[in-house]
Amino acid sequence: MSMTKARREELQNKLLRAVWRRGAKFSAAEFAAEQGVTTSTVYRHLAQLEAAGRLIKNKAGGRLLYRLAEEQKNMEFHRPFPDESYIWGKYYAEFLAELPKIAFNNLEYAFVEMANNALNHSEGETVKIYCSKNGCEVSFLIRDDGVGIFRKIADAFQLPELSFAVLE
Repeated sequence: MSMTKARREELQNKLLRAVWRRGAKFSAAEFAAEQGVTTSTVYRHLAQLEAAGRLIKNKAGGRLLYRLAEEQKNMEFHRPFPDESYIWGKYYAEFLAELPKIAFNNLEYAFVEMANNALNHSEGETVKIYCSKNGCEVSFLIRDDGVGIFRKIADAFQLPELSFAVLE
């Protein structure tokens, strides 16, 4: 029996999440039983996801191991820094455009706030932004070579120890 397009997409999204959550413990046979499909159907969809660049297949002994394919977009900026909203719009908005609208909006807000702290308050000369995504998650790491918030607080309040800044 043929699957509808919606059912195929649902099954493939569930496959991606199962591979992501279970990692090396992922079993096509167990997944097939959970979803009420044949193991050959699962392997066919795994092959389609691999061909689309969304999964990576490795062989370990006699076992097939799957992991989500990951894309990265890493940037480095030096003083004078561009505006954080400009960075989002020029370098990351298109990279993350396939996210659900609410996830995209929340991520944009968090990114702009974190980037603003690094660009405008760190007193550093360089800001590096690392972004990676796969079929189930997005992560950002924003690093700067500035003094750090706790050093700024300790200096501003003339605290005797840096650890006291955490309490301020």
